[in-house]
Amino acid sequence: MKQKKLETRKRELANWLQHRASKFSVRAQKWVFVISVSIIVIYCINLISGDYIINRLITFEKSNLRIDTEMIKARISYIEKHLDSISETQNGRFKVDSILLVNPGLLDSMARWKAELERLETP
Repeated sequence: MKQKKLETRKRELANWLQHRASKFSVRAQKWVFVISVSIIVIYCINLISGDYIINRLITFEKSNLRIDTEMIKARISYIEKHLDSISETQNGRFKVDSILLVNPGLLDSMARWKAELERLETP
C-alpha cells in the first residue's frame, strides 16, 4: 500500500516538474540542471570533507571566558545612580515604577550580581 502511494507521489511530482519545465526554453532547462547539479555536488563535497558549517561546533575554552567585573560594577552603579536621580521628582518616580513593572527582577538581579562580584573579589 505504501509502495503504491509512493509511486503515485513520484508520478505526480514528475508530472508537475514536466509541466513547469515545459514553460522553460531548452537553454533555461540546461541552466537549471547545471545549477542544481552544482549545488548538490558542492554540498556533497562539503559533507565528505567535514568542512560544512553545520558540522563545525563553536567551542570556547573556559580559561578564556573571564568576567569583566569592573565593567559590570560600573554598569550596575550607573543604573543605580540613574534610578536614584530619576526618582527625585514625582514624574520620575512614575518612570521608575514603570521601568520596574516592565523589568520586575531588575533590582533583584543587580543585588545578586553585586553579591556575586563581592564574593569573586574576596580571596
